[in-house]
Order: sequence, then structure tokens, then C-alpha cells
Amino acid sequence: MKIKEINLPRYGPLRERYFKNLGSFNLFWGENEEGKTLLIEALLKMLFGKKARGLPGIDRVEEFPEGFVILELAGGEEIKLPQDGDLNSLFDLPVSEGENIFIIRNSELALSREKEGEFRFYTEFTDRLLGLQTQKIKKLKSVLQKMGRLTRPESDAPLSGSKEVEFMARRVKVAEELIKEMEELQEQIEEKGWADLERALAFDQEKYRLINNQLDLLEKARLRDLYQQGKQALRELRESWQVWPELAKFQPDLKVSWLRAQDGLQIHQKELDRELQALEKKKQALQQKEEEWRKKQEEKAALEEKRLQARGQLQDLVREYQERLAHQSQESSGLSFWQKFFWGSLVLVILPALAWLIQPHFILAVVAAGGFLGFIFSSVKIISLRRQQGQLESLWVRLANRAAALGLRATSFQELLAQLACLEEAGSRLEKEIGGLEEARRQLRVDLAEIEAKVEERRQTMASDTETLNQLRQSTGVTSLKELEEKIAQAAHHKSVLDRTQAFLEQNFQRISEDLAANLEYWQQKLSALVSFQEVPAEVVYSEEEKIRLESELQVLKEKIEETSQSLAALRQRLAHLEDRINREVQLPEYYRCGTIEEMVVVKEKLEEFINQILEEKYLVSRVLEILEEIEAEERDKITFLFGDESQVSEYFRKITGNRYHSVAYDREEMSLVVQSEEGKPLKATQLSAGTYDQLYLAVRLALGEKRFPQEKAFFILDDPLVKADPRRLLTQLELLQEIVEMGWQIFYFSAKGEIKEALQNDIQAGRVTYISF
Repeated sequence: MKIKEINLPRYGPLRERYFKNLGSFNLFWGENEEGKTLLIEALLKMLFGKKARGLPGIDRVEEFPEGFVILELAGGEEIKLPQDGDLNSLFDLPVSEGENIFIIRNSELALSREKEGEFRFYTEFTDRLLGLQTQKIKKLKSVLQKMGRLTRPESDAPLSGSKEVEFMARRVKVAEELIKEMEELQEQIEEKGWADLERALAFDQEKYRLINNQLDLLEKARLRDLYQQGKQALRELRESWQVWPELAKFQPDLKVSWLRAQDGLQIHQKELDRELQALEKKKQALQQKEEEWRKKQEEKAALEEKRLQARGQLQDLVREYQERLAHQSQESSGLSFWQKFFWGSLVLVILPALAWLIQPHFILAVVAAGGFLGFIFSSVKIISLRRQQGQLESLWVRLANRAAALGLRATSFQELLAQLACLEEAGSRLEKEIGGLEEARRQLRVDLAEIEAKVEERRQTMASDTETLNQLRQSTGVTSLKELEEKIAQAAHHKSVLDRTQAFLEQNFQRISEDLAANLEYWQQKLSALVSFQEVPAEVVYSEEEKIRLESELQVLKEKIEETSQSLAALRQRLAHLEDRINREVQLPEYYRCGTIEEMVVVKEKLEEFINQILEEKYLVSRVLEILEEIEAEERDKITFLFGDESQVSEYFRKITGNRYHSVAYDREEMSLVVQSEEGKPLKATQLSAGTYDQLYLAVRLALGEKRFPQEKAFFILDDPLVKADPRRLLTQLELLQEIVEMGWQIFYFSAKGEIKEALQNDIQAGRVTYISF
């Protein structure tokens, strides 16, 4: 498993770092503050994901790096991190192993600064490689220590008296002392005959208890009845009190007001209907009179217009016609005369003419001439009279036509005059009729005004009654008399309930205030205190007579018990002392009374059971701990397979130090690495020089890496791990790194030291080391 490519577009201030086709030995060299440390942090976060937060000094940049790392496995398969997962999920490599084996930062090669931390790592590492259970055994021993209440997780540990185990050692000791004291007290009881007295006392006390129970049961029955009655009363009181604010206003006088207004409305409605009918008739009569008056006015106006037109158009013609008619009447007799004269003259002409024809004569001629002159003069006169008559007829035609245009059709002048007279008479008649209609109209208006006044007064009265009803509806919220009557009945009922229930509750529980709400809460509290009594069986009936009888019998027993108790006072004091120590110092799982000899016997048995149980549990736990200690010793010995003369750690260390040290071992007692010098002198790791110390742990890391990945080689990330080595050992250690590269491992060496670059210069030129400059 090698890192083939690192792609880091951005990580904090570090920008655009791309490394492709990485080699087996990669030297990242550059001055300080060039970004090498940030690159290591980003690389570790991409390799271990979120679990990289467990690594120290990894939080210089809070954000997770952008980019990826491509791993190439031995078979050629490529894995992209962190997209495909992390080293822990893919290769079961926890962060602790990565930190202590494959990652060296800040030139710190040691696995842990604490002995316990290094030992714990070796143990966990060995457990993971060999499938051992060292840590689990340790945890199990810790659990057993608590179960057995021991001072330490060892098979020979005594009982602990610590607070964590509830001071068990002291409690067992006190229990043993109390058992001994009880045994001594039993001997005294037999000597003084206290057992018989106590049995008699127990009998009387039992009888006393039974009677007291009966009294208690009677009292509970009384309280049960009181609770049930009080609960019912309180429930009814609450219900009535809740609705009372809405019902308090529903008093009987509301019904009287409602009925008065409602009856008044009905009476006034009937009168109003009658008055409205009369008003409607008057209005119809007035309308009829108005219509008649209007028509008469129109008729009068038309007649007046006709009269005016007749006067304007006919008056002159009528006068002229009358004058001509009078003149004609004077000359009508002359027409008859001239007609006669005409005919006489014509005869005088014709006859002399005929006579002349027969016999001419002068006289005939004179007569004929005279007749002819008379004929001519009469003819002129008749024609003049006829012309005057024609003019009179023409004037009549004009007069008749004008009269016809005015609607006066007459065949004679007299008929026309009669019609004109009728016009005048019709005008006078219309004036009288109009006057009569106006009087009728005035009277009807007066009547209407009176009726309307009555209607308005009636409506105001009805409005007042309606307003009264509306106010009643609005103030009460009801819509009908029936609903009001129901509300009044409800109000009366709830008022009765309020009075009755309050009287009951005050009688039995008193009251604390004039405020009902405060009293309700107080009574509820009183009833809540009685709620447990509702379970008292119904067949238990309270009786005052039975209560008095039992109280008398109880008093006799009480006096007898007091007399016997005085005789047993010393015993009671001893037993009370025992009871106090048992429950206060031993603290058994339950509280045990020790007021009688029988109770003392029972408690003594409980103390013996308690001691036996604790000691038995301690014995069993100690036996299990013995077994675990043997297993643990065997398991802890197996950690040495990592070290020894033939181990890879010793082999690497000999090579790095030029055989100055022969072997590396691990001292389990001191929890420290021990090396043997070429002189055969054992030295602890802390006794070595700084350079040799680092070389030792470099050898440990290389060997552990070989153990961790024996088949699929991995990589080491080294941050200047060899800064403390002298030039000779530096070359040796670099050669060792080259050898593990040849074994298939990959090295990422980060350094700012020029000697490292110089030492690897030939390898860089030869291509054995990939040089990457910052």
C-alpha cells in the first residue's frame, strides 16, 4: 500500500500542491515556514478522516482539506481517500497505531512520554496481533473488585471500607458485634421471664390493634361518606358556581317585564293593524279624491281653455253674426215685399208684352216700361238682400267651422249659443264640484293626520316595548319567553344548590374567607386529603353507637398495656438501642424493627444472612480473581514476543548502532525498554543518550510496522526524525531507511536540514530518492 498521488488544491494558507508519481523514498525539503507541516496535517486528515482529530497538534487549521490522496495496493488496485473511506475503516489501522508506528512528528520518536501509555500501547498492539485479551482482563478485574467490594483488584485484597462500596467492611464488623450482643440479651430474657410478659403484652397489643383498626375503619367509613358527600357537594357547587355568573341575572321580575312588553306588543299590534287599515282606506279615499280633483282640474283647465278659445275666436263672429242677423231680421219683411214687387213688375212686363204682341198700345208700352223699371229695381233690391243673406250664411259657416274646431258642433246659431251657454254653466258647475272636492280632500288630510299621529304614537309605544324585549334578549342572551323561563328556573335551581352545598361544606370543613373561590380551593384541599378513603368497602357502615362501645373497650386495654410495658421498660430500651444501630450502622436493604423478642430473633437471622452473603460474594470474587491473575500473567508474558535477542527490534537496533547494542527487551515490572550494550550492561531507554534514544524508538517503529503489515507494505511519514543523530549514525539510519524501502516500504521524509539533503544527494541524482522542493 503506497501513496501514488497527493492532490491538495487548498488547505488554510497552503495553496495548490499536487504531487504525482511519488516514489518509494520521497524527500520533501524546504526552509521552515514553507508549508511542510501544513502538508503533513492535511495528508493525515485525508488518510484518517475525522478520527485524525485525535492526533496532537493537528488543529492549526480547523477546516478539512480540499483534495484527495490515491493509494495503490500491491495488486495494482487504487483507492481514493477520503472519498472511499479512511485507513481505519479500510485497513483496520487505528489512529493510535498510525501515530506510534508510521508517523513521526516534531522529531519525537518515542511512543509515549508516560510509562503507562507506552505499556498500554504495546499491550493493545499485541492483543490486536495475537488476539489476546489483556485489557479486557484488566477491565473484568476492575468490575470484580466492585462486585466483591475489595480494596484492590487482587485475590488477597480485604473488604473495602470506602464510600464507593458503602463502607462495607465497617458494616460487616458492626453486624458481627450486634449478633454477639443479641446472644447475650437472649440469656438475660430467659433468666428474668420477660418472654411470658411479652407474649401477654403482644396479645393485648394485638387486641388493642384490632379494636383500633375497627375504630379506624369506622372513622374511614365516616370519612368515606364525608368524602363522597363532600365530593358531590363540591362538584355541584363548582358546576352551579361556574354557571351562576350567567344565571344570576335571571330573576322572576325579568319574566314580568317580558310579559308586559310582549302583551303590550300584541295589543298594540292589533290596534295598529286596525288603524293602518283605516289609514289605508283614508289614503285610498284621498287618492280617489285627488284623482277626481285632478281630473276636474284638468277638465276645468280644458273647459277654461275652451271658453277662452271660444271667447277669443267666436265672440267677434257671434257679435257680428248677431248684428247681421238682427239687421237681416229687420229687412226680411222687405225681401218679401220686393219679391212680390218683383213678381208684380215681371207680370207688368210680361202681360203688356203679350198684350203688345196682340195689340200694341202706348199705355202698354208705358205700363211695360214701368213694369220693367220695377222689375229691374226689385231685382237689384232682391239681389242685394240675397247677397246680405249669403254673407250671413257665409259668416255662419265660418262661425260653425270655428266652433267645430273648438269641439262645438251646432247646426244653428241658436244651438251654438246654447252650447256656449252650456260652457259657462259647466265652468260654474266645475268650480262648485272642485270646491267640494277640495273640502273633501282637506277633511281626508285632517283625518289622515289624526290616524298617522295615532299610528306613530302606537309605533313608538311598540318600539318601546320592542326595545324592552331586545334589551332583555341582549342582557340575558335568550331569544324567547320559554327560554327565559327555563333560565329563571335554572337560576332558581342553581341558587338552591349553592345555598345547600355551601351550608354542607361550611358545616363539615368550615370556611376561610368570604371569597367563594378561596373557599373552593380550601375545600378541594380538604377533600383531596380524604381521597384515599374512597377505597373503603361499601359494606363497612359507620355507626356512632359502635364507635362509643369500641372506644370504651380500647381505653381498658390501653391501661393494661401501659402497666405491662412498665415491667418491660428495660428490655425495650435495650431493643431500641439494637434497632437504632442495626438500621443506622449496618443499613440492611430494608428497615427492620427490633421492639420485641420475636423481632430481635428475626433481625438476628437477617444480620447473619447479610454477613454470609457479603463474605460469600467476597470468596467467589477472590477465587475468580485468582484465575484471572494466572491468565493475566500468561498474557502479559506474551508481550515479549515483540522484543528479545532474535526480534526485529533488536536486529534493526544493532544495525543502526553498529552493533554497539546487542538486544532490546521489555521489563514488565518497570514498564520500560531495556537494551544490552556490547559490554553486556543492561540500560533502560531513559539512560541512553538523546541520539541513541531516538535510534532505539526508530528501530521499534520499523519493527512494529513490519509486524503490522507483514504482507501489504505501507509507508512511513517522517518529520525530521534524525536531527539528533551524529553524522555517522545519520548515514547508518538513512541506509536503514533505504533498506526498508527495498523491502517494499514507502518513505515520506520531511526536512529543513541541509545535511539530510546532502546525505541523500547521490541517491537523488541516481533517482533512488524523489526530491520535492518547497
